[in-house]
Amino acid sequence: MTNKLSLITGASNGIGRAIAIDLAKNGYDIIATFNKDKKSALSLKKEINKLGMSCELLKINFSKINQINQLEKIVKKYKKLDVLVNNAGYLNQMPFKKINFSEWEKTININFSSIFFLIQTLSKYIEKSHNGSIINISSIGGQTGGTKAPHYAAAKLAVISLTKSFANILAAQKIRVNAISPGVIETKLVRKFIKKEGRNNIEAKIPLGKIGNVLDISNSVVFLASEKSRYITGQIININGGLYSGW
Repeated sequence: MTNKLSLITGASNGIGRAIAIDLAKNGYDIIATFNKDKKSALSLKKEINKLGMSCELLKINFSKINQINQLEKIVKKYKKLDVLVNNAGYLNQMPFKKINFSEWEKTININFSSIFFLIQTLSKYIEKSHNGSIINISSIGGQTGGTKAPHYAAAKLAVISLTKSFANILAAQKIRVNAISPGVIETKLVRKFIKKEGRNNIEAKIPLGKIGNVLDISNSVVFLASEKSRYITGQIININGGLYSGW
């Protein structure tokens, strides 16, 4: 295999899809995970194949941590992994008094625990790249505190701490670990929030005056995956249009 290899979780739609396509445009073969939307995943594979790159799909539910073993079986046959993008996310807004243990566990597993165990499991393959990059997708809510989804905000803050920890742990293996913390980005995951709060009301709170696009995130992922960021690790890249208040 001559092409570089990237694994993107939660890649069938939104930010993950944009990341997979942009990495493919930059010469990466893709392993993409999805959960429910097989139709979108298959169309992603077709689009990446048209770019002349390979795309292997895996249906996986990250609320079930033991399913991570399925991913290792795929990566193992390639022998090395150059880029890991931990993008899979789950957001269910609700009052904190209504969050039961099942909802808490699902939110923490998908948004945080899966990242820890993916890095723990796959770092030995990323080390073989000799210039590996891990990029975790956090959220502005992890830094400001989320009143509408405090369990989600807690998980995303934990991702930031984990990023800094793994940056120190894996530096000796020549693996860089960074995180991107998006603000309000136009995706299916936050579209209900945009509709409920009102686009004009949201954009009025953002200093740059507009909601972000998925390409704003994917462009930065491509940079963090590349040689151009070879001296950057343990950093949190805020892509939020200047918005630093809670939402």
